[in-house]
Amino acid sequence: MKKSLFLLSLVFLLGACSSDENTIIEPENTDPVEIMLSAKSLSIGVETKAPYEGSTSTLDETPLTARVISSKTSGNYSTIYSDGSITFNAAATATAYSTPLTSGTAYYPANGDSLYLIGVYPAGTAWGTPNATSIAATFTGKEDLMYAAQASGHKNLVTNANAPVLAFNHLLTLLNLSIIAEDAAAISAWGAITSITLSSTNLATVTPSTGGIAITGENATMPFYFRTGENADVAIGADDKTITLSESLDENIAYSIVGPVNANISTTDYLLTIKSANNTTGINVPIQLMDNNQPTPAPYALTTEGKSFDIKLTFKATQIVATATVEAWTESGGADIDIK
Repeated sequence: MKKSLFLLSLVFLLGACSSDENTIIEPENTDPVEIMLSAKSLSIGVETKAPYEGSTSTLDETPLTARVISSKTSGNYSTIYSDGSITFNAAATATAYSTPLTSGTAYYPANGDSLYLIGVYPAGTAWGTPNATSIAATFTGKEDLMYAAQASGHKNLVTNANAPVLAFNHLLTLLNLSIIAEDAAAISAWGAITSITLSSTNLATVTPSTGGIAITGENATMPFYFRTGENADVAIGADDKTITLSESLDENIAYSIVGPVNANISTTDYLLTIKSANNTTGINVPIQLMDNNQPTPAPYALTTEGKSFDIKLTFKATQIVATATVEAWTESGGADIDIK
């Protein structure tokens, strides 16, 4: 009897070994794996606030430093897993967080759980703390706000081929300003230009769960900022920084990044207020954007979100005349205005 029990036990053991032969149990990878992503951006300064002029193909020349936030819950970033900056400096190259992070860890969960990630630009504190449904940023005319919709990944996705991709898109409208005086009489009549502003919404809100974007807020006064040189990113008129009119074109001398509008072929798209040393009260100059991508230039009739427009102001002794054309970010048109 004892011999029979021994044989029966041996049969069960052999059977168990046989049934396990087709089951391969992989050892768990417990090594920490960095959170790594790649990025692409629409063609549209590398400065934190000034307009970012790069694109996916030029990341090696114009690196994009963005804020990347992750959560373990899709669409809800009220509980942050990681929050910090990533500098993307080559197309389709997986890149890790810069250290130290603002909060959290730079490594995926060891148990293989997925993370959900969004990207916002600029990095730093321009964008606020996300809540359960959204994240928002207030802008003042020189913040180039971009957003990359939610992507996901886990610790086994760490190569260039399959790292999550954050696709950044411009949310606002870039207005580039060029200025010229018609003649010496216009220079004398106007004097130095002391202020150029417009009224714009000033709050951008994105909803990660849906990818929804809303540009709202109060109608705030947005100045134009000098583009380059020692006064770069300084508002025209601030600290007594003015523009001296010339009969030679000052091309792209200033910019403002403002809330987008749904351009209308029969109405004013933007209204500039211009003041000078000899006109301290100021005058309003309506801007109707023109679409130069058409066979024959015509009024622009789409949303201006993510678009840039070149506005040329020609100062005359009796009026200001403006024209506008579009340049990429996504090139769309502009305006050419005479100011008398």
